[in-house]
Amino acid sequence: PLLISANPTYPRLQITAVPYKNPAVPSNFTMTLRKYLEGALIDSISQVDNDRIVEFTFTTRDELGDTQHLKLIVEIMARHSNVSLVNQETGKIIDTIKHVGSDQNRVRLLLPGALFRMPPKQERTNPYLPNQHYPKLFSQFQGDQAGLAKALQHQYQGFGKDSAAELAAELLAADNLPTAYEGFLRHFEHPEPVLIEDQQGKQRFEAFPPLDPTGLTITHFATLSELLDGYYAAKAEHDRTKELAGQVLKVVNNELKKDKRKVKKK
Repeated sequence: PLLISANPTYPRLQITAVPYKNPAVPSNFTMTLRKYLEGALIDSISQVDNDRIVEFTFTTRDELGDTQHLKLIVEIMARHSNVSLVNQETGKIIDTIKHVGSDQNRVRLLLPGALFRMPPKQERTNPYLPNQHYPKLFSQFQGDQAGLAKALQHQYQGFGKDSAAELAAELLAADNLPTAYEGFLRHFEHPEPVLIEDQQGKQRFEAFPPLDPTGLTITHFATLSELLDGYYAAKAEHDRTKELAGQVLKVVNNELKKDKRKVKKK
């Protein structure tokens, strides 16, 4: 099944093998999706440039039997992640999983009935389009991997800190810049999913192994879906354990404070 998560801690869009249980009482947004999308046909699935936005377009029929075109827009942006169902003809929001009013965001109103607007566009380059930014940045930051990585992240759409650092490392180690740049992008077309753990125990996932694995523990997965299932299951378990430990410590500290007050009274 397809998993769409707008959870601020675990936001993602993936195919999953985890049998998540439906809540006993479906949310209002779930009921809206069932009303409008049950029996609908998917026309297309597309990514907006190289950004973290994916659009699903549907054709369905309304209560009168008239053809209706709808769009489900998924934004994977940490705590700002959201899922919006939009009427394609009017551009108006039918509903969103997270309602955002004018008191929370003056630029974008994400409420039923409001016109849907994309997030403010950042002036960054789609890395898959022909460009000459990376040779210029390479010349500017020659030998400075950290500086080059930061500049690449700010220049190109969709590059996280780790992806930019890996591209910087590959460019600095290359004999031919265009070949290295194109090879880096091809990694995403033919992924070799890996879970990477550093010496401090911090984990991250990548679409392919790093150029320099020194000091890293690398676990390979057959598919990106298996990688994400494994990573987020472990993260959720770790977060639950941390939360429970925090609750226990809070109770223990409260009891200690009570005992100290009793001792002082005596």
